[in-house]
Amino acid sequence: MSALVKPSHKETRYDRGIRLWGAAGQRALEDAHVCLLNATAAGCEALKNLALPGIGRLTVVDDALVTRTDLGKNFFVTKDRLGQPKAPCVVENLLEMNPDHVKGGAVEAPPGTLLSDRPRFLAENGVDCVIAADLPRTELQAVAIACQLGNVHLVAIGCCGMVGHIRLQAGGEHCIIEGYPDSSVQDLRVTNPFPELKSYFDSFDLSAITDSHEHSHVPWPVLAHNATQMWQAEEGTDHLPTTYKQRRRVKELLLQQRLPKDPADGETAGETDNSQHLQPRDEENFEEAANNLNKYLPPAIPHEVQALFEHPHCDSTPPASSEFWILVHSLRAFYQEFGVLPVDDSLPDMTSTTPNYNGLREVFRNKAATDRAWVKKHAAARLSSQDRPAVAELTDPLITLCCKNARNLRVVNHKSIEEELTVTPNRELAMSLASGGQEAWWYVLMVASDRFRDETGRYAGVMESDDLADDVDGLSRHVKAVLQDNKITAEVPAKMIKEWVRAGHVEIHSIASVIGGIASQEVIKLVTRQRVPINNTLIYDGIINNTIVLSV
Repeated sequence: MSALVKPSHKETRYDRGIRLWGAAGQRALEDAHVCLLNATAAGCEALKNLALPGIGRLTVVDDALVTRTDLGKNFFVTKDRLGQPKAPCVVENLLEMNPDHVKGGAVEAPPGTLLSDRPRFLAENGVDCVIAADLPRTELQAVAIACQLGNVHLVAIGCCGMVGHIRLQAGGEHCIIEGYPDSSVQDLRVTNPFPELKSYFDSFDLSAITDSHEHSHVPWPVLAHNATQMWQAEEGTDHLPTTYKQRRRVKELLLQQRLPKDPADGETAGETDNSQHLQPRDEENFEEAANNLNKYLPPAIPHEVQALFEHPHCDSTPPASSEFWILVHSLRAFYQEFGVLPVDDSLPDMTSTTPNYNGLREVFRNKAATDRAWVKKHAAARLSSQDRPAVAELTDPLITLCCKNARNLRVVNHKSIEEELTVTPNRELAMSLASGGQEAWWYVLMVASDRFRDETGRYAGVMESDDLADDVDGLSRHVKAVLQDNKITAEVPAKMIKEWVRAGHVEIHSIASVIGGIASQEVIKLVTRQRVPINNTLIYDGIINNTIVLSV
């Protein structure tokens, strides 16, 4: 007997993360370098949530000193460092969260102008993602341009009182293989089986199976396929049932195949159609088939994948493009050839005997291997036509991952922050405000607040006097200007303007913690290229404890 392999210290420490994003995702995280511009409470919370799962390296850029205000809202500065540079203090305390695996450094420089003063900073330090915390829009625009030119991800965050926001700008075209959609249907080819699967389905003759245990452990795809064939024979058609009435009839035919209860076991009889019949048994595999009928009749290609097949890059792949579009082109060719996407070799759990389940799993594994070989051959030919080495780029694990997630492929193109700030009217903003609730208006106040700062040199409400009326009037004027620039006729509620001024651009730790937590999740999505990041702005309203995503 072989000895059990004990997991390494790193595998044990990062077990939860590996369960979420896998070993490949963990490696991507450990190889990533994240740079925080401005060590606010929200920015530090984001770095904390990246240090714990093992981000490779973090850098904090800030030229400020630790103040008493910092002590009240930022857990990563300490009283003994009062009056000392903030960046080294924050880095020191962050690294204590994971000293064995995370490296870090501090840069004492103005966070808003660093990338303008040192244009090569991102490239020289191998930065993969920048978190810009609470930067004025003019400085944020310069940072965004630098990140866009360097294909570096940018996550801009900020807080004002009970409101926080996150704005994403992916580094170039963000291609995702492991999309993990909220609802995904695995195509088990119930209605259009390939020859080997058809042979497996036909190997079961339900009318000849009288043993109750064997009958109740026939895999549900077999039952669903059999019921669909019965409906097609009844209707005299080879079409699939698509209407509610047709699918309901398929379900009736399915459930009619259940074995009757045995009176010898103390079961009672019932009457159906004025005839004496035994009641059907409660067979779990039939319930599974009934519950899955609507998901698999008929299978459809996700519209997001169809959009990729119609994307210009799928037809004219640039020589310098990633292997992603090569594989999408091959998957489209596969779909055009066979009318389906490659088979996923993973099989969901179901009620079945071990031999039945293993037999079905083997059928899918063999077919998946055949489909992968077809995709690999086509992709290699595509690369060869561009004089690119196929072996170096298209590894077997990559092709396996792509075929397995063929229904989950996604591409995200974030509008640049520069375009958001300079192009008016912003049609996306108008549509978002029309469909959003109270949370959407906070975005208008964010923009107006930055204009107020550009005009006065301070944010609204940041003043020694308790009389906020002038600031309310000044901010209201900028709010109206933002709405007019974007041709929006609605008005921001006056109480929201007053609340924004009353907050005085104060960062509350509870809100900063929420924003930092969400921001860290978005960073992980970007650097691992797993799951779909927000597109493109998230607003958190702590007053009503709700979030909204705006595409602005």
